[in-house]
Amino acid sequence: MATQKTLTVLNALAHDSRLRVVDALLPGPLSVEDLAQRLDLAASTVSHHLKALQSADLVSRRRDQYYALYSLTEGWLDRPLRDFVSISDADKQAQSDRQLAADTKVLRRFFERGQLRAMPRQKKKRDLVLDFFAAAFEPGRTYAEREVNEAIRRHYDDHCAVRRYLVDRGTLERSAGQYRLRENLDVHRHRENMSRRKHLLDTYRQTPQVAGVYRITHRPSGRSLWGASINVQARLNRHRAQLGMGSHESAALQADWVAGQPDEFDMEVLDSVEDSAEPGFVLREELDALTELWADRLAPIDTYA
Repeated sequence: MATQKTLTVLNALAHDSRLRVVDALLPGPLSVEDLAQRLDLAASTVSHHLKALQSADLVSRRRDQYYALYSLTEGWLDRPLRDFVSISDADKQAQSDRQLAADTKVLRRFFERGQLRAMPRQKKKRDLVLDFFAAAFEPGRTYAEREVNEAIRRHYDDHCAVRRYLVDRGTLERSAGQYRLRENLDVHRHRENMSRRKHLLDTYRQTPQVAGVYRITHRPSGRSLWGASINVQARLNRHRAQLGMGSHESAALQADWVAGQPDEFDMEVLDSVEDSAEPGFVLREELDALTELWADRLAPIDTYA
């Protein structure tokens, strides 16, 4: 009976793609979507191979919110088997690169030039955003609450919410007003998060800054607020964050936001100018000229001022 079980396991592993699936699951549970991204395979193909591995009791499945997570069954992978299923360093690097690209793509939906637009509601995406914030902290170092707040506020106004998320999920430990990354932190994963964060921020830095004139309009009432900013998208993100936290400087705009729905508001860039390396080009001066052109047209309808 034991021999038959061994043959079942070996038959399940006798496929290059299934060996790659097992290797990808060694660090921890993954969904079908995560495996497909890491291995550059179709999700249907990954599901087929997972079923073969499940039939040999090598892989187990559990639900996590919207996703089914797959993990290796404890007790089967002793050291010789672990060596047997290991893949090349080049393939591992390719998996890591694909995962980095996929995670960065998700983060770009929620960040604008390094500023978080809104905290994702879906747990998987929210964890990815929280990993971005956690990567700002160094293992073994203790931080005062002020330092934690400042590190978060560089990318999101609601630093209290992010700090609470990081503490509640156990990423940060708090004691007597001091914070530090938890002692049993997965250092390898944390370094991956730091790499992902650096990649994302470097991408933003390489993108030319866009200044412009913007307007926020409450469609049901027709009331609006306009302004100009050297970083127009970041300024709109800040307006959105302040309204979401109930701390906007315009009491009338805040009242309409609370009384209605966020989708009743249009937040638009009316005109913009991109930074340039041309001799004599000064982005602030170009923005001032642009603002002057729009001032006469917009000032009379700035009803939230």
